[in-house]
Amino acid sequence: MLNTSAINGYENLANAIIIQAAEDYRRALESDNRGTQREIERFFRSDWFIVLTDLNPELLLKRLKQEAKNDNKRILKSGISN
Repeated sequence: MLNTSAINGYENLANAIIIQAAEDYRRALESDNRGTQREIERFFRSDWFIVLTDLNPELLLKRLKQEAKNDNKRILKSGISN
Protein backbone atom coordinates (compact mmCIF):
# COMPACT_ATOMS: atom_id res chain seq x y z
CA MET A 1 0.00 0.00 0.00
CA LEU A 2 1.28 3.47 -0.88
CA ASN A 3 1.83 5.95 1.88
CA THR A 4 0.61 9.55 1.73
CA SER A 5 4.06 10.83 0.79
CA ALA A 6 4.26 8.52 -2.23
CA ILE A 7 0.76 9.48 -3.37
CA ASN A 8 1.64 13.17 -3.07
CA GLY A 9 4.77 12.51 -5.13
CA TYR A 10 2.74 10.91 -7.90
CA GLU A 11 0.21 13.75 -7.83
CA ASN A 12 3.02 16.31 -7.99
CA LEU A 13 4.56 14.49 -10.96
CA ALA A 14 1.20 14.32 -12.76
CA ASN A 15 0.63 18.04 -12.14
CA ALA A 16 4.13 18.87 -13.41
CA ILE A 17 3.48 16.93 -16.63
CA ILE A 18 0.23 18.83 -17.24
CA ILE A 19 1.81 22.20 -16.43
CA GLN A 20 4.72 21.54 -18.79
CA ALA A 21 2.35 20.51 -21.59
CA ALA A 22 0.32 23.70 -21.06
CA GLU A 23 3.48 25.83 -21.17
CA ASP A 24 4.64 24.04 -24.32
CA TYR A 25 1.21 24.60 -25.88
CA ARG A 26 1.36 28.31 -25.06
CA ARG A 27 4.74 28.56 -26.80
CA ALA A 28 3.44 26.58 -29.79
CA LEU A 29 0.47 28.95 -30.10
CA GLU A 30 2.73 31.98 -29.80
CA SER A 31 5.10 30.74 -32.50
CA ASP A 32 2.26 29.30 -34.63
CA ASN A 33 3.89 25.86 -34.54
CA ARG A 34 0.92 23.83 -35.69
CA GLY A 35 2.68 20.48 -35.59
CA THR A 36 3.50 20.90 -31.92
CA GLN A 37 0.01 22.25 -31.26
CA ARG A 38 -1.55 19.10 -32.76
CA GLU A 39 0.82 16.84 -30.83
CA ILE A 40 -0.06 18.48 -27.50
CA GLU A 41 -3.77 18.53 -28.36
CA ARG A 42 -3.55 14.74 -28.92
CA PHE A 43 -1.92 14.40 -25.50
CA PHE A 44 -4.64 16.49 -23.83
CA ARG A 45 -7.30 14.28 -25.43
CA SER A 46 -5.53 11.02 -24.63
CA ASP A 47 -6.31 8.30 -22.12
CA TRP A 48 -2.98 9.11 -20.48
CA PHE A 49 -4.17 12.66 -19.74
CA ILE A 50 -7.32 11.25 -18.12
CA VAL A 51 -5.16 9.03 -15.90
CA LEU A 52 -3.14 12.07 -14.80
CA THR A 53 -5.95 14.52 -14.04
CA ASP A 54 -9.66 15.16 -13.74
CA LEU A 55 -9.37 18.32 -15.86
CA ASN A 56 -11.64 18.64 -18.87
CA PRO A 57 -9.21 18.64 -21.82
CA GLU A 58 -11.50 20.62 -24.13
CA LEU A 59 -12.02 23.33 -21.51
CA LEU A 60 -8.26 23.49 -20.89
CA LEU A 61 -7.54 23.86 -24.61
CA LYS A 62 -10.23 26.51 -24.96
CA ARG A 63 -8.78 28.52 -22.08
CA LEU A 64 -5.21 28.23 -23.34
CA LYS A 65 -6.29 29.43 -26.81
CA GLN A 66 -8.28 32.29 -25.30
CA GLU A 67 -5.29 33.25 -23.16
CA ALA A 68 -3.06 33.32 -26.24
CA LYS A 69 -5.61 35.39 -28.15
CA ASN A 70 -5.85 37.90 -25.29
CA ASP A 71 -2.06 38.11 -25.00
CA ASN A 72 -1.82 38.88 -28.72
CA LYS A 73 -4.38 41.66 -28.34
CA ARG A 74 -2.37 43.19 -25.49
CA ILE A 75 0.81 43.09 -27.58
CA LEU A 76 -0.90 44.76 -30.53
CA LYS A 77 -2.46 47.47 -28.33
CA SER A 78 0.89 48.29 -26.72
CA GLY A 79 2.57 48.68 -30.10
CA ILE A 80 5.11 45.97 -29.45
CA SER A 81 5.78 43.66 -32.37
CA ASN A 82 7.66 40.37 -32.49
